[in-house]
Amino acid sequence: MFIKSISSKIIFWYMLVLMILLFSFSTVLYYNFNKHLYDGLDGLLLSRAEGVTNSIETYWEAERLEAVKDGVEGNVFTKTNNINFIKIIKRWISESSNDPALISIMVQIFDSNGNNIAASNNLPPLVKLPKKTFFNISKGNYSFDKVDIQYTKEKLFSLRLLTMPVIENGSLAYIV
Repeated sequence: MFIKSISSKIIFWYMLVLMILLFSFSTVLYYNFNKHLYDGLDGLLLSRAEGVTNSIETYWEAERLEAVKDGVEGNVFTKTNNINFIKIIKRWISESSNDPALISIMVQIFDSNGNNIAASNNLPPLVKLPKKTFFNISKGNYSFDKVDIQYTKEKLFSLRLLTMPVIENGSLAYIV
């Protein structure tokens, strides 16, 4: 070793041990803090997505009851590949985009084939639903992703996305 005195060796080993301990502590602290932040954000996203889904379901049910009252059979109201459902979703998006409680939420809704039906006005253009995510969603699983979106030439946004399937009669009806 290049250090000759005992006190210098003790100081060197003390600093080395202290550095290793501080590095280990900060690494554990960082990963723990990061996990808690993602868990909190994921819980918030999940509750917001469930709220959007419940709102769409309520809107759809009100339209269905009105049509049944007018004499249309109730069993023709499926959400899968239904043009009336797509119109209702687009109307819900346009009406809810002015709601102050929903202004901070960016919503994009896909049909059962992964095609975009409607999106919030405040949403920057996103890429299509990735095949890996769609495959995961078609099994009935949620998917949390992080994407970077170029909003303007100067601004790049990182977004945490939740893709949530809505199942009707055992099959995928639409994706929020």
